[in-house]
Amino acid sequence: MKCQNCGAESTGALCPKCSAEQSEIPIPASFFSPEESAGRHTFTLSDDAGSSGGFTITAASLQIEAVSPETPEASAPLPELDLPQTPKPAPKQPVPAPEPPKQPAPAPRRTSAAPPAASAAAEPIQTPQGFYLVPYDESLWATLSRIRHRWLLPVLVGIIFIAGMTFGIMMAKSAAKKQPSADNTAVTTAPQDSPAPSLMAAAQLKLYFSQELLPKYGYLPSGSEISAEAEGVLSVFCADKRMTMLRVEADTLKIEQYQYENDKIKALDPVDFPELSKAVANSEQEITIIGNASGIFFGERCIAESGLGTAESDPPATLCVCRKISADSVSYTDLTGIRDDVGDASDWEGQYIRLVRSIAAELPQDDSGCYRFVQIDGDDIPELEIRLSHSDGTASAQLYTFADNAPQLLTTEADAAAYECAPAQNCYRETLNIGSGTGYNWYHIADGKAVCDHTERMTAEDGEWIYYLDGEPCPSDMFYNKTDPDASVLEKNPEFTPIR
Repeated sequence: MKCQNCGAESTGALCPKCSAEQSEIPIPASFFSPEESAGRHTFTLSDDAGSSGGFTITAASLQIEAVSPETPEASAPLPELDLPQTPKPAPKQPVPAPEPPKQPAPAPRRTSAAPPAASAAAEPIQTPQGFYLVPYDESLWATLSRIRHRWLLPVLVGIIFIAGMTFGIMMAKSAAKKQPSADNTAVTTAPQDSPAPSLMAAAQLKLYFSQELLPKYGYLPSGSEISAEAEGVLSVFCADKRMTMLRVEADTLKIEQYQYENDKIKALDPVDFPELSKAVANSEQEITIIGNASGIFFGERCIAESGLGTAESDPPATLCVCRKISADSVSYTDLTGIRDDVGDASDWEGQYIRLVRSIAAELPQDDSGCYRFVQIDGDDIPELEIRLSHSDGTASAQLYTFADNAPQLLTTEADAAAYECAPAQNCYRETLNIGSGTGYNWYHIADGKAVCDHTERMTAEDGEWIYYLDGEPCPSDMFYNKTDPDASVLEKNPEFTPIR
């Protein structure tokens, strides 16, 4: 048979000329000759095969196509072989061939649909070999793109971020725990960089005293002779965020303290010192009530272990001086200065508040109410209006003025529902509930009493509206055009405080 590599005649597994390995099934060279024109050709196995037999190839089963080396095309499918059913011979061990010359690097992959099929005689395609200089991208993104395990990048960034945050928190906590290197001084003795928090707390505490405590208890006269049964506030002292109030009730000195925390005022546990007048009468000299960071002292006797909220290094603060005047009278002098900071609310406010609380205590559970202070007559003391809402859907109102050292009721109608006023002009209007209509009474205040100036009524009778001015019927145009008094000067949307 003919060698498929060099064309030399060969009868073995290796070409004697080029040592190329031949096909295990020998094909005679005459089969490829153009003179062969038989329709079929029979091949017999060689003597080395170890068995007899062969196979036949018909010309009709072959597809011959000329392929140019310059225009390689896809190789034709292999022909179908009509092989006889003969047992396969045992494979023959090939003779080791000499080491072939090194082949050039494989050519780059083609993008065409089918790889080229070169002819046996075509020269192998030469591939360029050697080293090449290419530009190297040193940008950050290009460097990161060359990393093999890119998923590690977000993990690494997250670990660095968490480690940094943890270190910062630990440093902040460590700095917060450091104490100033003072000689065991309490925290309150350290100087403050800004007094704003303490000033804010003191202002809120004094405001609470003036609005809630002083109207309820009132001041006890300072420096004047009073009976042993007198009641009221002796003194009030504010330091840092704590307020201490001394007051007398039923011959008992009550020590009440309030703390300002988180924008709220919290009452601390009170302390009672009973038989105050007896303790004062037992001493022929003045007794001073003082306080410091460790407690409050009546003379040399500690009557409260809760201090004033001052620093331990601050000197004691004098709160009050007590004197015996006679067997039945004493004198207390306030030395805290609270009466200068929070002026005397006069007794009208305390009495108004006690009146509101007494009405709230008698109000049924299903009813509600509110109150407000309103200036009507223009004097230094305002009037008090109380509005109540009842469970049956009705409403009622009461108006008081302060005269003869006591609240005086100005309400003249039992069905009064609300009051409106022209501030500081001594003019107000009373709204009435009168069945199917509406009624108004106009008043002013004289000598602590209500004086009626004008009345208005409009009611539905037999399907028609009837209008009255000062008790007399009048046309509707006259009723609506009356301008004396003028309703446009009345206040709008007054604000109220719930009574409970």
